Amino acid sequence: MFQTLVYDVFFHVAQKDPLVELLSNWTGHAFDSLTWYAVLIRMVCAFILGAIIGAERATKSHAAGLRTYILVCMGSCVAMLVNEFLEGNADQSRIGAGVITGIGFIGAGTIIITTRNQVRGLTTAAALWTCACTGLAFGSGFYTLGLISSFFIVIIVMFMPKVEEHLQRNAHMFDMHVELVSRPSLKLLLVELRKHNLQIKSITYDPAYANTGLSVYTLAIYSNEDENRNYLHKEEVLNLIKSLEYVNFVENVEQ
Repeated sequence: MFQTLVYDVFFHVAQKDPLVELLSNWTGHAFDSLTWYAVLIRMVCAFILGAIIGAERATKSHAAGLRTYILVCMGSCVAMLVNEFLEGNADQSRIGAGVITGIGFIGAGTIIITTRNQVRGLTTAAALWTCACTGLAFGSGFYTLGLISSFFIVIIVMFMPKVEEHLQRNAHMFDMHVELVSRPSLKLLLVELRKHNLQIKSITYDPAYANTGLSVYTLAIYSNEDENRNYLHKEEVLNLIKSLEYVNFVENVEQ
């Protein structure tokens, strides 16, 4: 019995959502039609997903927080419900396509590039877009896909940052924002970095600091391995540059 249930939920391929079939069989109600309880469940699923992801974003002080995610996810769900209501009277693909395009504009508004060439908001924009797509799934009654998508969104947003941080901490390639006391100091800095087996991939001058008396650059640095396969990590390079007397300020540029 249990094996049959698991197979029906995860492996049964049919035109109808397998989870909808199970719910319909258990309750005796048609969850694939626009009854009041089906509409309510779809809206509640969209609300819960938006609230979970929005709360996580809000704890990190992102512009798109709790209310934004709830509204985006529920709005997408409403769009698909309207889509189903208009079945036979309109092109069903247009409303969903319009939602995806519209969320693209909202996501673009969350992406900014700081004066230190740091890109902010990419994860927020991607999460908004994915939440909108998941809201469309719930709105269309595809509960199985919506729940699977919700599970992966939660894993990616809440737990993957630790994995990403570990990868970045041990990366060979990283960018450094460096403020030098004078332009000639750049040559001294490059010589010092090359002494420590560090390769400079690119140098970008930042004109935003032209009137401050400082010479500011973004350096793309690659840390080469020695014969023992050892190399300087990002924090070690940061401390090395920070210790130089002609460096006013330095920080890692997180993309």
